[in-house]
Amino acid sequence: MSYFKKINEFFEKTGLTQTEIGERIGYSQVMVGRYLSKNKPNYEFIKAVSKKFDVDWNYIFKDNYKNEVHEDAELYEKDPQKYLDAIQRNLDALNEWHNSDTQKK
Repeated sequence: MSYFKKINEFFEKTGLTQTEIGERIGYSQVMVGRYLSKNKPNYEFIKAVSKKFDVDWNYIFKDNYKNEVHEDAELYEKDPQKYLDAIQRNLDALNEWHNSDTQKK
C-alpha cells in the first residue's frame, strides 16, 4: 500500500475531521483536504502527522521501498534501539574489515 493510502487510512480510523486534523498539526482544513484527497502529502505534512499522531515513518514508507530491497517482512517495528544496534554491528564489521585490509598492506 502506498504511503498516501496509508495516511488516508490512518485518518479514516481516527474518525477526526479534516479541521480537527489540521488543528493538531498546524495546517488549514483546506490543505489537509488537498493532501488527503488528490495531492500527495509533502515531507513537512508527513513529518507533522508522524510527530503529532505518533505514526512510525517505517510504517508509512516501508511498502514503497520493500521491493527494491527484496524484504519480505510485513512487520513494522517501532524499536529505535534495534536499528541502532544493527548500525553499530555493521560499523564494527566495517572497521574490522578495514583494519584487516590495512594490516595486509
